[in-house]
Amino acid sequence: MGIVIGWELVKEARLKRVQKSRPKDIVERAERAKDVASGTTYRSLGQRRIEALQRQMQGSVKVDLLGGIETFKRNVDPGELMHAFTTMNYAGVREVLDKEGFTESLRPTFRRAVEGAMEGATTKAVSVLPAPVQNELRMDTSNPALQKYIKERTGALITTSEDGMLAQVKSTVHRSLNFGLNDKQAAAEIRGSIGLNERQSIALQNYRNSLADQVAKKEMTAKSVPGLVDAYNNRLLDQRAEMIARTEVRGAINMSELVVWQEAQEQGLVPGMMKQWVVDGDPCIEWCAQMDGSDPIPIDEMWHVVNTVNGKSQDLLLPGAHPNCMCMADYSQAEE
Repeated sequence: MGIVIGWELVKEARLKRVQKSRPKDIVERAERAKDVASGTTYRSLGQRRIEALQRQMQGSVKVDLLGGIETFKRNVDPGELMHAFTTMNYAGVREVLDKEGFTESLRPTFRRAVEGAMEGATTKAVSVLPAPVQNELRMDTSNPALQKYIKERTGALITTSEDGMLAQVKSTVHRSLNFGLNDKQAAAEIRGSIGLNERQSIALQNYRNSLADQVAKKEMTAKSVPGLVDAYNNRLLDQRAEMIARTEVRGAINMSELVVWQEAQEQGLVPGMMKQWVVDGDPCIEWCAQMDGSDPIPIDEMWHVVNTVNGKSQDLLLPGAHPNCMCMADYSQAEE
């Protein structure tokens, strides 16, 4: 009996601490939630909800990305690539890819990935607001701040993909001069690497080189090389799609929450909002680990984050300091 009463007193003390900094509506919701009963910190979506939303959306985003990239690959004419390569002209190869509209072909795919994640995240973020705030607040992905984010993220994904493709084109031109690739081999290499980033394109190239060395030493046959290269390329592309899906879905969730709370504050529905950086279970040492336990800041202020390894810094409005970052934010009202 003494233990039960003692636990009830602990829960009551925890709830009082929550009441000091949160609106009455949120406290009433939190009082019913297991998170408050167990003493965990309130989050506008909640860690379990965020993780469930992440899993739900990540798979479909990844499938859409892979489908869009494969569609563009099929549209690239190998014959035109081979012909362009006979001139050993980098610009000519780029023209073939541009003719098929690399940017315009993949932009809808990348936009759907970001916008779809944003739409689901915004709906969830609004759904956990206090009932009176939900009734007053009208939010969807047409919000200017969310549209700006969607446009910026889509552009960034296009740029990194173009960089990877162009790096592969340059590398293949170099290989054709030094290793005697024929036009068909060169065209296949370029076409196959579409969708990878620059680092992955270099890794694929290094793998090809290592296999070529093994063939030269008669440690393997040349016939087995294309299959091994294709398998490795597919693994890299799958990793790329997985990374984009994880990063963009979490970024969309973080941005949606932020904008929802900003809108609620601007309309005077929940004034004095603060945010606090929350690291995931395995934060990166360079950027995120140092943010664990950092003090809350006003919702519109930036976090100044310094890389503990190379000293570089970023000013961030929301968590997401690097690809695959799974950090999030807590939101609460400032104590009076």
